[in-house]
Amino acid sequence: MLVRALTALASLAGCGGEPAPLPPLGASLMDQLAGATLRDYPPTNLPPDIAPLAQGQLTFRAAPIPVERWRPYPEGGPSGWRCRVELPPGARDPIAIQNGQPVPMWELGEDVPSGVAMMFEREHDRLLASSDAPLVGVSVQYELDAAEVLGEQAGAAPTSAQALAGRETFEFVSRAVIELPAPASLTFPPARLLADELRLSLGVVERGWELVEGVVQLADSPSDGVSFHVEVGHNGQWTQVWSRHLEPDEGFVPARVDLTRWRGQQVALRLTSDPGPAGDNTCDYAVWGDLRLCASSATTLTNTPTPTPGRPHVVLIMLDTLRADRLGLYGYERPTTPGLDAWAARRATTYTDASSTAGWTLPASASILTGLAVHQHGVESPHLSLSAESRTLASRLRAAGYETRAVADGGFLAPRFGLDAGFDMFAHRRTELLDPARIVSEIAGRGSERPLFLMVHTYMVHVPYTYDPAGLDPEHSYDGPLAGKDITQHEVILPVKLRRLSLDADDQDYASRMYDAGIARMDRALSELLEGLQRELGDDTLVVITSDHGDEFFEHGAMGHRSTLYEELLRVPLIVQYPGGVPGDPVAAPVSVLDIVPTVLDVVGLERPDSLPGRSLRGDLPPQAVRVSSHESPLRAVRFNNYKLILGKLRFDPSGKAMQQLFDLSVDPYEQADLSAEEPARVADLTRVLQAFERAWAPLTGSGAEQVQLDQSTLDELEALGYVGGH
Repeated sequence: MLVRALTALASLAGCGGEPAPLPPLGASLMDQLAGATLRDYPPTNLPPDIAPLAQGQLTFRAAPIPVERWRPYPEGGPSGWRCRVELPPGARDPIAIQNGQPVPMWELGEDVPSGVAMMFEREHDRLLASSDAPLVGVSVQYELDAAEVLGEQAGAAPTSAQALAGRETFEFVSRAVIELPAPASLTFPPARLLADELRLSLGVVERGWELVEGVVQLADSPSDGVSFHVEVGHNGQWTQVWSRHLEPDEGFVPARVDLTRWRGQQVALRLTSDPGPAGDNTCDYAVWGDLRLCASSATTLTNTPTPTPGRPHVVLIMLDTLRADRLGLYGYERPTTPGLDAWAARRATTYTDASSTAGWTLPASASILTGLAVHQHGVESPHLSLSAESRTLASRLRAAGYETRAVADGGFLAPRFGLDAGFDMFAHRRTELLDPARIVSEIAGRGSERPLFLMVHTYMVHVPYTYDPAGLDPEHSYDGPLAGKDITQHEVILPVKLRRLSLDADDQDYASRMYDAGIARMDRALSELLEGLQRELGDDTLVVITSDHGDEFFEHGAMGHRSTLYEELLRVPLIVQYPGGVPGDPVAAPVSVLDIVPTVLDVVGLERPDSLPGRSLRGDLPPQAVRVSSHESPLRAVRFNNYKLILGKLRFDPSGKAMQQLFDLSVDPYEQADLSAEEPARVADLTRVLQAFERAWAPLTGSGAEQVQLDQSTLDELEALGYVGGH
């Protein structure tokens, strides 16, 4: 996130005035920006989105770093860099500035060795700039209808500090933040202080912006750091209560500011950013994150923190790559999940026929976190990210007063894919192991009265299947070619898919048991996590446990996932503890991961948007429901009335021919007998059902996935998980 245009505003005149409404413990200053005031904000330090060039013209900067990037395809698909800028009201067609000279954008060809090519999307009121190199020092002119429009635009800086809000990612943590250039200060209006400490998570942008001869560009040198200060205003006087200098390579640094002295009194708070020792403020940008007013660990709240009446805590646990039929409570004969089985029997309802929307992590996770079908959110490729219009559950709950936190295992669960939207804090370090003690400890120390939405994601079951002799049944000895090794994507699974490696029955059984051993490891960690969350959050908590997809073990001749839409990939567990922790009878009605968001909204008392295809799981469910799954558009599946139709192309089919398969799952749950040739009428009926579903639940207006640039660390993670490098 880079700072948007603002003009210098008047400084705070004292610290009196009408007191603001009392925020609950755990409230963030991020939510009070509407009433905050900026001062000492130097215009020369401001990277303006809007700066007058001449009468009737404005300059809008195109971001000088790639906002979006296409990766080259082997066949020579699209490549290059793009960035997006918004059109101002009243703007006519823009003009591109190439090498300092104005060029009508329609005259720029696709093969421009230097400079930039522009494409205007009037449907979305946006301009796309593309180049074969990073866009540095590129500006775009817009002709306006009249000089008075220019005046309105030039003076259109926000009247509050809200434009400072955004997101920043340092190392493996993404946060909602305020980005305050140095020097500048931000003052929050007086209110009676209920908290006794301010919790911070601070950082410094490595390179900021500078204004050189009217052109906004990246600073040539890295920041020399920022000094952060917190002041308290009381009875007309300001007192500095905390200060620290940070360098740009330190990531997010946690801090706690002691406010015990002012607890119960009416005070104002001021955050100040000062430039580093060189006094070079052109590229010093302070990142203020967390900003929660909390009870300290030494303070005993009147009661254990409880959510707002009618708003329970919400916990969503995503166990990546866990197929339903490998769990004891779904009928599996091996003891893979004794902990989860016992917990569900005591506290939850199990939905025995739940389907995912896709056979791999990114699109399925996007559906779980938004409630949108794959064709609605459009994230069907590793090079796409969730658009802002595809609103997440975290965004909805945060707007309703929830504190939103996520602990994810990296890979596709990373900010660059847009799945962090709405989370106050989104940690996404690739660890391969769930850390229940750390998660529970952080929850225990919240010092907050706000309800909590916690999302936990783990790849513990995902490939590679780690060799662990303690997790294998000693009664089943094995000395084949896979013995004693991790089962990885590139050494085993992909060669099997491409028919370069053949595994006999013993090899296949061993690989399957390695997968089960990973489930057993996950179950032990999950049991500890559930116990700790129940202890800290209490019974008034909605807990949803599910998976994005399963894994194939030779049911259709291959291993792994991201290639088909058979039930071994789409049938996932769905286990729900409703507030109160009362167990329910297993539910056999057909349900989908699309029902998770509507269920959460129903339980917490929020309205379900009309754009969501799913429905709440509470109450009576119909015996039949349409369920649609997709795989990168060429392959789709629809289930209805015990029948399932698969249409399209298989990813690893060397013939490349379109397929059409029909199965009666009531008698053929493993999809071995294709009935499409025998029942063409049913194929036609299900095709119409699929088409009707996609018409009824069309993509949101203005939505659609966005191109994303994958950095090397993300590529390394995805390669370890088997999603890139050899596919």
